[in-house]
Amino acid sequence: MDERLDVVSYWTGIKLRIVKEYAKAYAKIMSKQGPIRHYAYIDAIAGAGSLISRKFREEIDGSPLMALKIEPRFSHYHLIEMNPQRAERLRQLTEGRNDVTIYEGNCNSRNTKTWEYGTLFLDRMDGINLEPRHTLLQD
Repeated sequence: MDERLDVVSYWTGIKLRIVKEYAKAYAKIMSKQGPIRHYAYIDAIAGAGSLISRKFREEIDGSPLMALKIEPRFSHYHLIEMNPQRAERLRQLTEGRNDVTIYEGNCNSRNTKTWEYGTLFLDRMDGINLEPRHTLLQD
């Protein structure tokens, strides 16, 4: 088993399905807005791209891979991951895609001013205590 992948519970699977449906609806709505040509998917705590289901002991898509499969596509995907090994795995999984930017580091240090329209996901997964600063969400 890849040690870069988190083992997650049933509830994470439910949460991922909700995020997927929301992101799909958001992308569909935004793709029909004539004056808006750029809308991004922003995952502030992206992880390694996939996860291991605790129940089934198999690899499942995490939020980044799930988002990359949504149609219509977002204009760009900004994936932020603090762990260097997980960020590298994201780079490998998205190699050759010019619509994906991987940021290695703390999501609180990212300059979000350049992201005009986007869906930002901040996810506290299965007991991991992460505290993104409120300023990440301010104008």
